Amino acid sequence: QDARLAELYASAASVSVPDDAVTHRCKFTTVLTVSQLQDVVEAFLTDAPDVLAVDTETTGLRWRHHLIGISFSWSDSHNYYLPFRHETSCQQLEIGACLPYLEIIFGCENIVYVFHNYKFDFHKLLREGLRVSGTVHDTQLMHYVLDENSEHKLKVLAVKYIDKYAQIYEKHIDKFRARLGRILKIKLKEFGFERIPVAVLSEYACRDTWYTLELYKLLLPDVYHQQMQSVYARELETLPILCDIEDTGTKINQPLLKAMS
Repeated sequence: QDARLAELYASAASVSVPDDAVTHRCKFTTVLTVSQLQDVVEAFLTDAPDVLAVDTETTGLRWRHHLIGISFSWSDSHNYYLPFRHETSCQQLEIGACLPYLEIIFGCENIVYVFHNYKFDFHKLLREGLRVSGTVHDTQLMHYVLDENSEHKLKVLAVKYIDKYAQIYEKHIDKFRARLGRILKIKLKEFGFERIPVAVLSEYACRDTWYTLELYKLLLPDVYHQQMQSVYARELETLPILCDIEDTGTKINQPLLKAMS
């Protein structure tokens, strides 16, 4: 089993991306030390970007699942992944040591922070003591108000609007998880991205924030051009309210609900 696992992890890093993929113009960086993170913060403060795309990587999509890494992007050359809790032997960061630097990056009130499904990332970041201070936008909501009957998944939109090869890394990870599950004799639902090698998930995560950044640039003018800005604004206004309700809960009238049912 050890030999099979070693072979699997060795092969995991080799992902073939076609020569005409638009992401070849991008630089994806894995941040593995606090010193490297300090350099990223310096570059961030020097560039002073107007928009920062943010995403979280987690052990799964349910409430109980926890954060294993954070990615963010502000240009083709500045796409970063910070791994914290991968269950591999890869070098990683300790999230507590990174919080002061992440608070700088997420604490700029004059920046637009873009997410794809902000509510999900909000809860995962909040559990680590992180909040964003600037204006929040959500590309999933943007596409919803533009075309509510279509799919709104990030990779689907990325393939449609940005990069026809956007699903390559996702398929590669799915195959890795399937092979790993067979070797360890565990069900896929019992483990998530935490067992994916950092090098592989890093490019996957960085691509996600770069796609989100590009979608924001692409969809925001359409929201205004199609005069959907008031609808989108109302959707954005409800986000913090929904996040608070999901985080703290809300009282319900049980007798009334039983009568209605």
